Amino acid sequence: MDTTKDDEIERELADTLAEGALLWRVVEGLHNSRGKPPAAARLRTELSERLGALSTPELTQFLRQLDLAWLAPKTRMHWLALSLILGHLADDEDLDHACAWLVAHGRAAWEHVLRTPDKLSDLLPAGKVNKPPLLKTLRLPAWRVLETRMNEFDDGWPEEVREALVMPAAWRERMSYIGWFYWAIPTESELAAALPQLWARFSTTWRPDHPASQALQRRWSHFVREADVAELGVVRVGDTLCMRGERGKCTVLGINDGMPGPDDGYTLYDPLHGRYSAYVREDNGEVSWGRYLSGRYQYLPGESDPGVYEEPDLPRSPEQDALDEAYEAADQAMQDRVRAYLHAHGVTDVRVQFAAFKEGAEELPVDNLDARAVKGCVRFVETHPDTGERFESEVLTDPTWLQVCVAANSMMLALGYQDHVFLEGIRVRRPRAKNSDAVATAKFVLGS
Repeated sequence: MDTTKDDEIERELADTLAEGALLWRVVEGLHNSRGKPPAAARLRTELSERLGALSTPELTQFLRQLDLAWLAPKTRMHWLALSLILGHLADDEDLDHACAWLVAHGRAAWEHVLRTPDKLSDLLPAGKVNKPPLLKTLRLPAWRVLETRMNEFDDGWPEEVREALVMPAAWRERMSYIGWFYWAIPTESELAAALPQLWARFSTTWRPDHPASQALQRRWSHFVREADVAELGVVRVGDTLCMRGERGKCTVLGINDGMPGPDDGYTLYDPLHGRYSAYVREDNGEVSWGRYLSGRYQYLPGESDPGVYEEPDLPRSPEQDALDEAYEAADQAMQDRVRAYLHAHGVTDVRVQFAAFKEGAEELPVDNLDARAVKGCVRFVETHPDTGERFESEVLTDPTWLQVCVAANSMMLALGYQDHVFLEGIRVRRPRAKNSDAVATAKFVLGS
């Protein structure tokens, strides 16, 4: 992370996370008689009830304080402590859950571990610990309560609510995980010296060659400290770039080499824009990702502004335009059918977007909504990746894709999906028993 922002971070923590802050009053009120947070499912229910009793200003205050407390332990040393517990290098999702799990223990435990990451051992039960519980649920119930209230405003969220939720620039930078991609991989001697309590307890299960560690290092290998960019020259982390045709400047915080490699699965390579993209901090302190590095968009300080780059217009034939219009018309016709079908079944909030069609002649969509999607009896299930909430449909027999759309829409409403709503397919798991009446389990394949 950007260490130059440490003073701002400490001031914000001191102001908003003092003893008696709303966050701790709410969280510590959830603890059972032993002073420990309840299980994730019960925590989610009880937290929603407590948050529902707060006023809107109190709710926004809670969310802001929660984000600050959740972000504070996202340091390299806390990451090492978590990795040691897991037995392998923790990824970003592991760290998210662990930070929320720490907040759920209350202010005293949170401060204890924030000051000394090795003291994380004091919060762990005896015996082997595989992973922290799913406790990003601390944030989701609060956002759901707030969004429900804000839906009452036709003209958008009130200005005072939006302003109250704006995080300081230093914290937004921490949320973006910029420095995380450049943290050094620990050695056993570093772990033993820096985290003696945890090392004594978990050294026997530490596996630096664990597949999860190897996968993380492959991801990190794409983040380089300098890049030789065509038409621009060598760009390094920390450099300042100017934007073509603009007065603004930005500071490079991270550089991603998006060239695909073996077992990659994490490429941002775009042949049109170039090989490298970057995290940058704008003049106003905002952090953005996906800024492609190219002489078409930037130039180095000291050089004259080359002016705005104009992308050449690629020639298009009338036939291509006609095909595009035909594709859009065929797709829209299917979406209209889905919406009409759901309305006929009493559904007013239609979120699902059907995308599980095949393409026929000239790569145009073929309407398969009346075709059978699954043979036999099937139940659709979905587990929310953040909250652990589970949806199960009723058992359907030989459902068509229209019927699958109804189940998918019900799931989206139940779990609160807003963006991940494109139904691209399903994955069916057949029961082992060779019984024609046995019920298969299916998962939705969704896109956004």
